Amino acid sequence: LTEHVLNARRPVSPRAGIQISKEFPDSSRKIDAAVAATLAWAARLDALSAGFQKHAGGKGRIIVLQ
Repeated sequence: LTEHVLNARRPVSPRAGIQISKEFPDSSRKIDAAVAATLAWAARLDALSAGFQKHAGGKGRIIVLQ
């Protein structure tokens, strides 16, 4: 994961939001894990803001999307 994060670049763009990209499109350096981690963190924040919390007993909640 660390290597993928270090390979990722954050381009300057007028578009809204945060973008992650490779240094150049044909780069052999992988960034897949960095993208997956970013999406997972965004999903966690969305779940927390929607009211999903970890139970006090230490057991998490499973959400099934269909």
